[in-house]
Amino acid sequence: MEERSKYYELGQRLGQSGNTSDGAIWEEAFAAFGNDLTEEIADEIRSGVAAGWRMYQEANWVSRYTTAPEAYDGFGTTALGVVAKMNNKQYRKVLIDPKHLKWQEMRYASGMCACCDAKHLLTLEGLPAFEFVDRDAVK
Repeated sequence: MEERSKYYELGQRLGQSGNTSDGAIWEEAFAAFGNDLTEEIADEIRSGVAAGWRMYQEANWVSRYTTAPEAYDGFGTTALGVVAKMNNKQYRKVLIDPKHLKWQEMRYASGMCACCDAKHLLTLEGLPAFEFVDRDAVK
């Protein structure tokens, strides 16, 4: 298990760096492990990269809450799940790359869908038709 953990940790470190291009990942993996790199090890590295990438997004990307369907998500926007409901619409928490924030907000608006930050979503609490599904996820 210790051997696999170092592969996962390499992947996690690469994911947290924000540089998740295949070239960068595998160049560093080959430099670290050379010909010992098996498909099983590669899977462990991929798993670490995915976890590290999520950490990078949570630390560096912008959270928004939207009623838009996932088809409106673009430029790598990551859906984290439903956090609230109001009038038969679900508010999904999404992480958006700050470089694409305005575009993404306008994309949601083009479909007449709500998009707001946590501060605004919290102001809806107490309205008769509003309910949190996962209040702890709203930050």
